[in-house]
Amino acid sequence: MTDGESLAKRKTMNLLSHRDHSEKELRVKLLRSGFSEAESDETIQFMKEAGYLDDERYARLYVELNEARKSGGHIVQELRKRGVAGEVIERVMEGCEGEEEALRRAMDKKVRQLGTPLTKEKAERLKAYLYRQGYRPESIRRHLVDVGCHSDFD
Repeated sequence: MTDGESLAKRKTMNLLSHRDHSEKELRVKLLRSGFSEAESDETIQFMKEAGYLDDERYARLYVELNEARKSGGHIVQELRKRGVAGEVIERVMEGCEGEEEALRRAMDKKVRQLGTPLTKEKAERLKAYLYRQGYRPESIRRHLVDVGCHSDFD
C-alpha cells in the first residue's frame, strides 16, 4: 500500500465517520482532494469490501430520513444526482409509503400560506407548487378534490 492509498483511506474514514456517502460522492471528494484515480478506486474498493461503503444502505437511510418531507420523485432525483444506481433506487423506493402523507402535509402548509377560500387562482398556484416539488399530477388532483377543489381546476 502506498502512502497515497493510506492517506486516501484515512480521508475516507474521516468522511464516513460524519455521515454515510454514496460511492460517487466519495470518489468525487477523493479526486478533488488530489488523490489519483487509482488511489481513489483502491480506497473505494477497500471500503466496499470492509462494509463501510454501501450504496443500497445509503439510499435506504436517505429514503427513511426524507420520505415524510419530500416527494418520491424528488428523492429519486436526489439519489440519482448522488450517483446511486437506478436498480438500487428502484429497490429502496418499493418500500416508500410516505409520499401521500408528505403531499398532504405540503398541501396543508401551502393552503395555510395561500389562505382560504381556495379560489381557482389559488388552486392553480397550489398545483404548480406541488408539481415543482415532484409530486405526481394524479396524486395532486386526488388531494385537491379532498380539500374541496373539483375537476374544473384541472
